[in-house]
Amino acid sequence: MTYIDLANCYLEVNDINSALLSLTRSFAYDLPRAEICCKLGDIFFQSNAYDKAIYWYKQATKLDLDLSKGGFYNLDCYNFIPYIQLCLCYYNLNDIESANKYNELAGQFKPNSSIYLNNKSFFNNLLKN
Repeated sequence: MTYIDLANCYLEVNDINSALLSLTRSFAYDLPRAEICCKLGDIFFQSNAYDKAIYWYKQATKLDLDLSKGGFYNLDCYNFIPYIQLCLCYYNLNDIESANKYNELAGQFKPNSSIYLNNKSFFNNLLKN
């Protein structure tokens, strides 16, 4: 069986509305999953709609991972990815303190991540000045 990610297909042809529809249709079948929330956040992030992206990334961090339902899971979508993306959103909104806070939250889950460590160094230098 071949898995097709319809949201990515629609994004490749620049059809944001179809991607949003495809993602939100999943809510008719079950409670939201962090993977869907992160994908929604990504769509809004790419559109520079940071407030909307923040909403969806924060939703992803609030969801419990329920492996008993089966399916494929990206464990990072429940913590590391949305925290890193929140860091980027707040940085783009020029809220450096919040950006640093979310980077540190991401670091709690992957303290050796090069993304987290590079951001940490960047914010340490930025906040010193």
